[in-house]
Amino acid sequence: MNESKLFHDLIDLAIGPGGAVAVLLLVLFAVWKIATSYLFPLLREYITNQQENFKAILEAHKEDRKVFTEAVHSIMKRQDRVEDDLSDIKTDIKQIKERF
Repeated sequence: MNESKLFHDLIDLAIGPGGAVAVLLLVLFAVWKIATSYLFPLLREYITNQQENFKAILEAHKEDRKVFTEAVHSIMKRQDRVEDDLSDIKTDIKQIKERF
């Protein structure tokens, strides 16, 4: 009878809290294996890819900024020429007005 009670106690422990702890440990181990085998490498690859994309965007921005700066300088030179021409035209108009 003593053996039967011990057997029932072991069964109750395996089916009850002890079994739940064992199943929980197995599930945690499976989740850890999946995370380290699949998710972490995917996450690392994603972050690396994002860094490369960000570097490419920065390089494109630098090139665009250089083109923009050159365009602004070109416009400034053209504007200086136009202002010089306008100054000459104003001088010519003043001279014409003074004659009449």
